Amino acid sequence: MSKKFESLRDAYKYFEENGGGGNSISFFSLKNDRESTVVRFLHEGEDDLDWYIIHEVDIQGKRRKVKCTEEGDCPLCVAGNRPQLKIFLQLIDQREPDKVKVWERGKTFIPVVLSFIQRYGSLCAQPVEIERLGKPRDTNTTYQLYPLEKDNKTLDQIGHKRVQLASENGFILVKSHEELQAIANGTYVPPNSDNNIQQGGGNFGGQPQNNFGQAPSQPNVVPRNNPPAGSDIF
Repeated sequence: MSKKFESLRDAYKYFEENGGGGNSISFFSLKNDRESTVVRFLHEGEDDLDWYIIHEVDIQGKRRKVKCTEEGDCPLCVAGNRPQLKIFLQLIDQREPDKVKVWERGKTFIPVVLSFIQRYGSLCAQPVEIERLGKPRDTNTTYQLYPLEKDNKTLDQIGHKRVQLASENGFILVKSHEELQAIANGTYVPPNSDNNIQQGGGNFGGQPQNNFGQAPSQPNVVPRNNPPAGSDIF
């Protein structure tokens, strides 16, 4: 039946968590300076955001994210792999309106998102234009958010569901203490992989919580009165 899976149940679990056995997650990006597009975020308030404390590691030659245990004995923390706070904004991009995309941002962008929620309410209640300010590979690149006309749509009305990001074999790996130790040691072998393939350590982690302070008084959020063409698809 399958050389990789021992049973149909194992295959179903893997494909369910990984969207077909590969990296099924589509990532949002703007590549050039002043490039912009209109999106619809698939989040409402602070409690609805996907954020994680993770480690980044190499497993079978691939860079992976692993959820941190957030404990003093986290094997990856002990090994010197510094944890990172990441936010993963899920959205619909007007350029590909039938696909859910994930926009990964670091901790410096979190105050921008919190400010947006504080000023405008639900993230999904209006289309938002995102503009990139920075040339390709410019480490000082920033992003501007322009809220368009509010229509107060809810997540149910939008009709797209967010993808599950964190699971045992998902985009963000959730592993046991023993597995994390093996990753740190460079001896971890993923489930359903060939036993003769060794891999390096790595990790991503997170725990959906919200312990942030107030948003800054001047976020990168600017109202825009004239929606660009195509924004009515939302």
